[in-house]
Amino acid sequence: MKATEIIHRVRCPDCGNERLEVHVSTAGRDEFRIACANCGLSMSVSGNILDSDPAGDSQLPVWEAHYRSEDQEPLLRALEAGFSDRRILEAHYPLVRLLGKIPCPLRSSIELGCGSGAFSLVLKKLGLVEEVTLLDYSIASLTTAQELFKHFDMECDLVHSTIGEAPFRAKAFELALSAGVIEHYRSRAARYSCMSKHLELASYAFLQAPVSSPFYWLSRTVYTAMNRGWPFGFERPVGIFEMHRLARRTGARVIGHDHQYFTSFPLFTRLHWLPMPGWYTIPFANEVAILARSQR
Repeated sequence: MKATEIIHRVRCPDCGNERLEVHVSTAGRDEFRIACANCGLSMSVSGNILDSDPAGDSQLPVWEAHYRSEDQEPLLRALEAGFSDRRILEAHYPLVRLLGKIPCPLRSSIELGCGSGAFSLVLKKLGLVEEVTLLDYSIASLTTAQELFKHFDMECDLVHSTIGEAPFRAKAFELALSAGVIEHYRSRAARYSCMSKHLELASYAFLQAPVSSPFYWLSRTVYTAMNRGWPFGFERPVGIFEMHRLARRTGARVIGHDHQYFTSFPLFTRLHWLPMPGWYTIPFANEVAILARSQR
């Protein structure tokens, strides 16, 4: 993350000022601070991490504990199988299929609430996006994502921030994406704000979330029993019609929607095989996805 590159994208998350100043550290060129002359806010950059010192919430300890304890080995093996056979990734990720509807590669993307960063890694590895940025308010999540990218010898920029206070200018990216994020917002107004933030930061928005289906509730019940509790905090499934309504409220045009059916990505990829979704997998859908384009 270079100061000369990032300064053209960032803005002050407190007052919205876009004329920020860069102060390079004597420790090295990859360490500097970005300061707002208007309100005095300061953000640090060290290596490839921009830190806006975000405030936490009641769910932050949940995600910190999850990413500190989760075994990433099954995901690594599944991704390795997918990168050796693109069809596996196309079958598992609605993102890959939906991006086939727009011109690629895109210049830049930002993943909001990035988690492990797997979605952005797939974009980068398949050449669908040239530069990827990962944002999360969990340090454990960012550390996990950083290690995942290093494992596959890929580069990314990391941002320690909440989604609502993402320190970037409007349309700083071509694509804003999230997977497993919007369902954690409790109110419809909060979900609308989440959708709006995607379309504020980028021309295209991709969102994927669990859908209320027998297979979602079955998997959630089993997972809860195995872990003696639901480890992911508040979560309410989102329907595809709700996703369409939220996108249209922002003035965006929906390019397409898709689904992910009930499956175990690591389990199927051990066999180096994954059935391609179609009308016959819709009854087994456990997540839905939407790709929209900003009209503003």
